Amino acid sequence: MATYNLRRFAHADGLKAIAREHLLALLEPYKSYFDGRGLTLPPPSTSDELNYEQLVGVLMNPDTDTPKGLLDALYFVHEMATPECMDVLLNEAEANGISLDGNPDPTPADVAVQVYLKDRNLLERKHAEQYLTKPRSFEYFQTEARPIPKFKPPTPRILTALAQDLDDWFEKKKRGRGSRVFVYPKRDAIWFLVRHGDPLRREGSLNGGQTSSVFYRPEKYDVLVYEPTIGEIRMNACSKGEKD
Repeated sequence: MATYNLRRFAHADGLKAIAREHLLALLEPYKSYFDGRGLTLPPPSTSDELNYEQLVGVLMNPDTDTPKGLLDALYFVHEMATPECMDVLLNEAEANGISLDGNPDPTPADVAVQVYLKDRNLLERKHAEQYLTKPRSFEYFQTEARPIPKFKPPTPRILTALAQDLDDWFEKKKRGRGSRVFVYPKRDAIWFLVRHGDPLRREGSLNGGQTSSVFYRPEKYDVLVYEPTIGEIRMNACSKGEKD
């Protein structure tokens, strides 16, 4: 089964960083899946203990029925559960009228889970935004059209259609589906972030003292920047096919 790299769930400590009520709220939509794997999630209203070690065992041994939504949720929460990201999410929650639980001392994971549950798209967007500032090398392309065409920001409908076209290409090139395009208008340029999959990767692992393997599809981000005043686009991507 191709999944995100599940090694991040190899220890219970990461899951215990999330307050019990928030973790259970995150897992509740997949209760029937956990029941089928022999793990009973306690009701949030009770004080029954959650078996973290058993939960780690389930997550570290995915099967063909493992819900993609569950893997996505845990992945994005884990990625955004840092002090730096917590500051960003707290500001975004306030700006977007998202109310948190009022705990004066939340962990970064608590904040990430609550924002994810209230506005998944917001958390995914802020996650993707981190990749804009990483050092990159660009190739430059100049339009030959004169006068330079006027730029119109893409609508949500156009972005959805673009992601579908990208999915068709990436699937054909054995990189899977699930592409998404994020747009970040700046003062003098428009930044585009393209999230997509890379070829599958298999790595050896140890599980209960036994050798095993983890099979997953790495995530990749490409960056494109368009400067409408000069009709120039600069691009950071890996293969020639991706750039084309």
